Amino acid sequence: MNDLIEFADSTFPTKAERSGRMIAGLSMGGYGAVKLALKYPEVFCSAVGFSGAFRTINDDDLSEDRVGEYKLIFGDDFTGSRDDIFSLVQKSDKATMPALRLDCGTEDFLIEHNRRLHQLLLSLDIEHDYVELPGEHNWVYWDRGIVDALPFIRRTLQIK
Repeated sequence: MNDLIEFADSTFPTKAERSGRMIAGLSMGGYGAVKLALKYPEVFCSAVGFSGAFRTINDDDLSEDRVGEYKLIFGDDFTGSRDDIFSLVQKSDKATMPALRLDCGTEDFLIEHNRRLHQLLLSLDIEHDYVELPGEHNWVYWDRGIVDALPFIRRTLQIK
């Protein structure tokens, strides 16, 4: 986390405070962006997850090889851990939670995981932007999604 902020601040003309920081990512990077924003709400005012890999070790569509890979990365006790997006959402303080936008193509293999996170946010009455449009897990979809996310980004960074 510190490396990310240090890199951004030394590379770009940043506004080095929460109101000037947002984070976004694609696929596993979408998971990472939302996870970092939830773990460090004092650092980021918003996050965008494009086709976020919001999977868990318990997902039915996760192959045995992938379960093993997930356990190597996240450990045996993923559910409820500091890396579990669903747990982080449930533990977050709504008053300080960064603004969230989830965006996933309807033909993306990760759509159900994005829908599940969207449903959790709805059930907890957490305001967020959620977008589903026709598209797959590819740059054709993400190129459009990034452009479509700009109003959200501008609004959360309070850019006129």
